[in-house]
Amino acid sequence: MSRIVSNSTWGKSASSLGAEGRFFLPFLAAAVIAFVGIGPIRTALELYDLAYLANPYFVPAQAVLLYGVVPVVTMALAIFLLAPGLMLSAAIGRETQVFGAL
Repeated sequence: MSRIVSNSTWGKSASSLGAEGRFFLPFLAAAVIAFVGIGPIRTALELYDLAYLANPYFVPAQAVLLYGVVPVVTMALAIFLLAPGLMLSAAIGRETQVFGAL
């Protein structure tokens, strides 16, 4: 009888994943923030008419949304959309060690 040993991390908790599993946690967090933040982004897009006010650069009633939530969600979306390429380059980098000499 042969015994098959699996190196899969599927189903393990985050604390038992080690360095490899924790590498993906920021991408997962960015994905959650991105999907939860789509509603506030739509709300901010509806404020387009406020740009024509006398003082369009600061709207006190929407300050938290415009200057807090929108930048955080935008950064999370950027990380989420770049994640496949970042993971692929990390996987290739481990095998070839292209930047190991630098």
